[in-house]
Formats: sequence, structure tokens, C-alpha cells
Amino acid sequence: MKFTKEQKRIVKKILEYSIYAIVGYFIYSKLGGNLEQIRNVEIDYPYLLAATLLFSTHNIWNGLNWDYLIERSGEQTKLDQQMRVYLKSYLMRYVPGNVVGIMGRAILNKPYGIPMFKSLWGWFFENIVYLALGIFIGSYAVLKTQFASYSVLGLMVVAFVVGLFILLRNDLLERVFEGKIAKKLPEAAKKEATPLRLSPKVRIEMLGRYTLSWIIYSLSFVLVVSSVIDLNALNIPSLISVNALAYSAGYLALVTPSGAGVRESVMVFALTNALGYSIENAVVIALAARIVFILGELTGFVGYYLYYFLMKRNGEELSI
Repeated sequence: MKFTKEQKRIVKKILEYSIYAIVGYFIYSKLGGNLEQIRNVEIDYPYLLAATLLFSTHNIWNGLNWDYLIERSGEQTKLDQQMRVYLKSYLMRYVPGNVVGIMGRAILNKPYGIPMFKSLWGWFFENIVYLALGIFIGSYAVLKTQFASYSVLGLMVVAFVVGLFILLRNDLLERVFEGKIAKKLPEAAKKEATPLRLSPKVRIEMLGRYTLSWIIYSLSFVLVVSSVIDLNALNIPSLISVNALAYSAGYLALVTPSGAGVRESVMVFALTNALGYSIENAVVIALAARIVFILGELTGFVGYYLYYFLMKRNGEELSI
């Protein structure tokens, strides 16, 4: 039985709202039905502001990485064009959703003469390597929980190895693409069915760039936690790992926009089980992290466009 597009959309929405309901019940039951505990948590808002501003630089840095990736793949690019492609597609993950956000870069890049499939390969390369790093960092948090299992760690190791394989050498994936996918494409699409080819040197450079991106993201999260927990009492390596674990779980949950709900529930679970935080502090941290994540993206988006329009008005070339 084949589902129509409308039926698939309805099923997706049912799954999405079911996840929200399960997450809501999980948090409510953990709090023992006493939501007043959350209101009693004291928050140091300057730390949240600092975390938001820092995360905005993470968004801008990833936009620069995207321009570098496409340019090193052999395309003639302009920084302002690729920054806009990246930032716009990033926001499209929320409305209408993840899949549209993925296709967004390919569609937005088409007017600039970048083959759609090259943009999709670029998105795939970027996200798989970034996710592999997140899984590697997040494995430490799994080891520290009382629910750690060899099966979970085994899956994380496999995912990390696959990510490294794609980073260092994706010849096999290219052969699969050309042999199984490209042949089925319409003639018009075959002309631009070009895989992303990067030299080993560029791949290593991208690993360093994505690692720096993770460092920025991790420091932003540490600032979020500092708004609730005294900075001197923080176990920073564990916090960095918890954030990476929550990100990775949310990323793999394609049903909800940007892993909403899934990321928060994993973070609450890990903060309480791996670090021994109280449930109310863990819930506040998870919610604050999501707010900072969203506001940081918006701040980076608005900040870039303000800079771009000021440069354009003055007749200067964009330079970051």
C-alpha cells in the first residue's frame, strides 16, 4: 500500500505531536507534577545573553565553512551568496521542516550556477562529519550514565567510523550514487548530477573547521548551564559531552523540526543521570539551551544581513 503525499504529511504530523506529548509527559512525571519547581530555579540572565551572542558566531562560522566547502569543490563562489544560501536554508528547518531545509541549499544555490546535486552532496558531507564528531564527543556522556550499554556504544562507534570514512574517502558512495541513483534521474537532472569531490587536504581542513564549530557550540552551552549552576562547580568535559549527545539524538530524529523535544528529553536524562543534576535544574537548562539555540541562529542571521546591507550601501565588497 502506497501513501499519498497528504497521507505521509498527516502521518508525520501525528508522529511529531506524539513525540511532543511523550516528552511533555516524561518531564511532567519527572517533576512529580509539580511545575512550581521550575519557577523556583534562579537564572543568571547575563550568562544566557553571552551564550546567545556566542552561538550567533557559531552560525556565521558555519556559513563561512559552507562557502569554503563549495569553493574548494571547484565552483566559482561569492561569499555573500553562499552565506545567504546557508543562513536561509538553516532557518527553513523550522518552517516548513527538516526536509525542505535540506533541499533549500540546492534550490537557493541553483540561480548561482551551482549544480543542485553538488549542494546536496555538500549538505550531506557537512552534516555527516559534524554528526560523527557529535557522536564521538557524546559517547563520554553515555559511558557516565548508569544505563550505558554496549549496544548503544557499538552503534555510536559505527556511526563515528562511517562519518570518518565519508570524511577521508567517499569513492564508494560516489560509485553507489552514479550506479544506482544517477541512472534513474531524468535526462535534464543527469547533466548536473555531480558528486562533491574534495582533495584529502581539504577534507582534513574541513574536519578542523567543524571541530572549531563544535568548540564554539560547546562553550555556548557551558554558558547556558552557568546561568543555573555555579561556574566553579561545573564538570565542563561532561557538560560538553551531554550537549553533543543531545544534539546527535535530536538530529537523528528527523520527524521533529531541528530535533525539538527529542534533544531536550535526552539532555534532561543525561544531566540527571550522568551529572546528578536535580530534575528542575536539568529541565530549565534544556529549555534555556533551546531558546539560546533559536535566538542565537536568529541573531547570527540578522547580524549578518545588517553587516551585508551596510557594506552594500557603502559600495564595498563583502569581507569577513
